[in-house]
Amino acid sequence: MQKSLTQIFNETAEKAHDAFPLAFQAMVIFQPSADAPLYVSPEFAEHLTKNIDSVRKSMRDTGKEMERLNAAGVASPYFPVGGKVAQMIALQDKALGYFTRGYTAEMRAVYVLDHEIGHHVVKNGRGHGPHLAEAAADAYASLRHIQRYGQATEFFDYLNKASMVVLGQSRIHYTRDTMMRVKEFAWEQDISQLSLQETARLAERIAQECHLEQRKLDKIALAFSGAEKIYAEKLGTKNEVVAKTYAQDPAAYELFLRETLKVMQANSDADVQRAAYEFFQYPPMKAFIDNAVATNPEFEHVPATIAAAKKFADIPRVPEPPPPPRKPPTPYFDRG
Repeated sequence: MQKSLTQIFNETAEKAHDAFPLAFQAMVIFQPSADAPLYVSPEFAEHLTKNIDSVRKSMRDTGKEMERLNAAGVASPYFPVGGKVAQMIALQDKALGYFTRGYTAEMRAVYVLDHEIGHHVVKNGRGHGPHLAEAAADAYASLRHIQRYGQATEFFDYLNKASMVVLGQSRIHYTRDTMMRVKEFAWEQDISQLSLQETARLAERIAQECHLEQRKLDKIALAFSGAEKIYAEKLGTKNEVVAKTYAQDPAAYELFLRETLKVMQANSDADVQRAAYEFFQYPPMKAFIDNAVATNPEFEHVPATIAAAKKFADIPRVPEPPPPPRKPPTPYFDRG
């Protein structure tokens, strides 16, 4: 019998609690619209029961912030409940994305939970710089995806993090290098039997090797900042841009293609070219480009432009030094 998503969430939380008792000693996992949490650490259950009105208010407040940020998930070690501080994970009520048989809504929802768990349990998942924290959480969630579903899914194709920087969504979530390294590593070595603790340590190492220096992220984001302003003017808020991306809106896709090509033509920097190339590999975007090239002479040059950018994408990145440790903001919100 196929398990429900709620069952998967509960089993995941219970296993994480057993593997990481300190990180999960006062954990509350919930969806903002629900009346009660999905999971509460046994050690914290009695306190939460006595302060249920407080936790419901905190859940509602978190939901409003998630809506404002268009956040798929939230992770924070500072969740006030009745005079005590809990660890917290909040999950969007419905998984958003463009889904296929090989990349399902369940995969997306479970990835978000694993990502937020990663923030709590991977050593560099918090307090070592926001991008490294995102890389750590994505490394953990990507490893867990392969452990759950194997390597034959379309997860790494459709969860294309290059869009985060190319479309101006959130530069710190541009973690494609990390996720591709996880995929590569899983072909090199069997990760199916790793314990959760071993998985967290491997995620820490991969994130350390594959994160990008803040100055490099800023450079890439600056290159696409002009396009970001045009998207805001013509398509609306960042949330609306995301919605049009998932809906494969033709007008939005043509705008993405035109503006990204302008950036590629104006900026020959290897990291900028690489990000644009990676964005063009998102399957719906790739299909749109193939059709545009076949039907519109204006785009005849696009395959050559993409081929030139691929040369930069094929060059291995040199590992960067870790950013200095720093305390994260409170609460720590994450788009997942």
